[in-house]
Amino acid sequence: MKRIFLLCVLIIIALTACQLPGLQSLSDLVQRVKPEDVNQTQPTPSLTIDNSYFAGLGCFEDPACLPDDLKKLDPPITAIREPADVLGGLDPALPLAVGSTVLYQDEVEIPSVYVHRCMRNQFIRYLVFRNGRIELVDSVDKLSDIYAPIDSAEEALSYAVAATGYTALFDLGNRKKLEFYNPLIEPTSVTNTGGGYKLTLFNTYLCGCGPHIIYSVDVTVSPDGTLEVADLQPAYSDPEYDGLCID
Repeated sequence: MKRIFLLCVLIIIALTACQLPGLQSLSDLVQRVKPEDVNQTQPTPSLTIDNSYFAGLGCFEDPACLPDDLKKLDPPITAIREPADVLGGLDPALPLAVGSTVLYQDEVEIPSVYVHRCMRNQFIRYLVFRNGRIELVDSVDKLSDIYAPIDSAEEALSYAVAATGYTALFDLGNRKKLEFYNPLIEPTSVTNTGGGYKLTLFNTYLCGCGPHIIYSVDVTVSPDGTLEVADLQPAYSDPEYDGLCID
């Protein structure tokens, strides 16, 4: 009799657990979350960055612009990109460029600020012009050496994006075709915590085959430039990219 009673209790617990929100699949959550339930917009900061120094050297067309010591990097920087305006809050406002090196997964790991990982890994390092020379920034520690202390919301935003490679998204409106996974999703905003700054960014890097889920992530920036990065949370996907495969 006790065994029968215990079996019934276990069945009831199992049935109840199946109904817990935390155990639902992403497809179930998509059906429950509607775009109108999502907090859709935050003010977009007015940030710009001056790309004229590296543009004048021709770096955005050819890495040959680099001084000899940086040309000898092994593996080398293979492409140099203009930084996005969202990095315009960095202080001091030094000339800045984004250097990337693409290697396959079975090749070496190299020092970098962050890595976009897929079948081919994209290692991101920065080039900063200061004290009359171009410096290589290949770690978050070196980034903080240049830009800390972080003492404004604008700088915290720029620094968090530069250090993590995640994306700031301020407008989630007019996205009726998207499939949302979280009704509590918030666009990017910066909160002063009293001991630093907390903000939400998004991992928009696409890899592999669809569906391609965009993840939100909370990042806390301390005045000394150290970061606390929370776990990624599924935010939304675009069904138009479901059939897309990216290496």
